Amino acid sequence: MYRHPNGDVYYYHSEFRLITPEDISDSDMLENVLEAHEDHLNCLEGDPNIGTLPPDYELVIRDVSDETATILMYSRTSTKAYTWTEDRGKYAQCNSYWTAL
Repeated sequence: MYRHPNGDVYYYHSEFRLITPEDISDSDMLENVLEAHEDHLNCLEGDPNIGTLPPDYELVIRDVSDETATILMYSRTSTKAYTWTEDRGKYAQCNSYWTAL
């Protein structure tokens, strides 16, 4: 558990490169976050653009329910946000890293 500069609590898992503001101390929420993480990585596997992501990209998973989640990808070194959709694949847009949380 970490605290954002604005005071909000968030959780970070370095091995999964995962950041979430969701309360993962709740086992149901943890399960939903991990399922969203796994689903997103499975979707990325077949994308030919996956190799163009910076090696330090991280996933921000928020607004999680048992049906949906908002997932953003960020790179601190490139200072860019990456969004992936099934129909377009990966594309980049400029965003501040911390605006995701």
